[in-house]
Amino acid sequence: MDTMTESHLVAEKVLEDLAGGGARDAPAAVFRDVVDKHERVVDWEGWGRIDAEERARGEWAGKPREKITDVRTMLEVAHRDGQGV
Repeated sequence: MDTMTESHLVAEKVLEDLAGGGARDAPAAVFRDVVDKHERVVDWEGWGRIDAEERARGEWAGKPREKITDVRTMLEVAHRDGQGV
């Protein structure tokens, strides 16, 4: 399974949950659960830092972007300057 297929399955599940009316508090609850269980979460600003870094690496290589494939590196970029969750 690739990330695109997985994201579509997740979106379908979210839509099912929303249609059933049982997900009113889900976004906040899911976020709290993730933060409680994991040391480092990438928030929107962190994603922006990853995006900017990938674009800069791509420019240097003559491409639109150079994906960061190592999770540790991705987290380091996301949490630069003490930012992030």
